[in-house]
Amino acid sequence: MLRLLLIPAFVEEVIFRVMLLPHPNEGVPGWRWLFWAALSLVLYVLYHLLLGKTIYRQANDTFSDRRFLVLVGWLGLLLTGLYWITGSLWLIVPVHWVAVVVWIYALGGKGRLPQRRFFKSKKTRVKAAPSQSDPLAA
Repeated sequence: MLRLLLIPAFVEEVIFRVMLLPHPNEGVPGWRWLFWAALSLVLYVLYHLLLGKTIYRQANDTFSDRRFLVLVGWLGLLLTGLYWITGSLWLIVPVHWVAVVVWIYALGGKGRLPQRRFFKSKKTRVKAAPSQSDPLAA
């Protein structure tokens, strides 16, 4: 679960909020800030759509689902609003992380994504005994 704090929460927030949006204390006029916020939100939703077509091909049905994209849009709008109000990366990252964890573990998202390393249980690997014919086993 902690891996989800770094990717997607931290990385996506740095890209779609901190890098694309002017900091609220920079004195950017409201209309200009809203333009960047709208652009950032559209790119954020398109990014998730693109994830389904590239990295998570097995979950393309989920990432292309309008309901999922609407939820992504609402989450992006909430996070953008929180960033506008506070200007803090350290508030929006945990909010994003909690939303992802709830979606994956409580709302059935885990079953809709391809099984990856961070979903599998940790199993200890037993090393096989070297065979007699293996010259490097000595």
